[in-house]
Amino acid sequence: MKGFIRSRRQFFDIGVAGPLAGFIVALALLVYGFLNLPEADYIYSIHPEYADPDYAGPDAESGMVAFELGYNALFWLLEKTLADPERMPEIGEVIHYPYLFAGYLALFFTALNLLPVGQLDGGHVIYGLFPKHHKEIALTAYTLFIAFAGLGLIHPQDTTSELLISIPLYVGFLYICYRKTPMQNQTRLALVLTLAAVQYLSLFFFPNLEGYAGWLFFAFILGRVLGIYHPKWWMGGRLTVNEKF
Repeated sequence: MKGFIRSRRQFFDIGVAGPLAGFIVALALLVYGFLNLPEADYIYSIHPEYADPDYAGPDAESGMVAFELGYNALFWLLEKTLADPERMPEIGEVIHYPYLFAGYLALFFTALNLLPVGQLDGGHVIYGLFPKHHKEIALTAYTLFIAFAGLGLIHPQDTTSELLISIPLYVGFLYICYRKTPMQNQTRLALVLTLAAVQYLSLFFFPNLEGYAGWLFFAFILGRVLGIYHPKWWMGGRLTVNEKF
């Protein structure tokens, strides 16, 4: 950025501008994609095996990997209101429909960027709205994010030998993710152990709960590279917001 950011409102505007632009692009792509779906047999040009009535789907011997996208509310709503049901592909085949896939990814990354953490756009918005409490909000959002991502890595159904390996590795990973926060070591360790214990107990009572470990990589990037907290901002060389935590 050129020059100083001179008000919290400017941080808010910066944080909101990107997601709004991304949302408009995503909406336009999805509307066009749903209204201009190719014929139903288009998928056979990509997967001719689907035309075989005896085809039972990918398996380990075929070397194919089943790929599934998750639904989101806007994608589902536009599909139900705009798409021709006879031409609409299964959600796992959307990757072969360029406009639908581009719109889906635009929604996905726009939503991801709105996490109220660090210098993501959501972090700018929270910093602009709540300058005195943005750290508490960011830490809470980051902790909830990891709580979902790591759900299932340590499971009550694992054997003792497996837990003796997975628990230290997972707790160590969590500690590294929180290492750059300005907490005392005892507080940081207590937070990490509490988080791991809550995840373990949640699966003890609700064994079917399942997170997505793939998010842990992004959690690591946030914690170690981008930072959980929004950086201080200055105007004319003078700190303008109380940054005590």
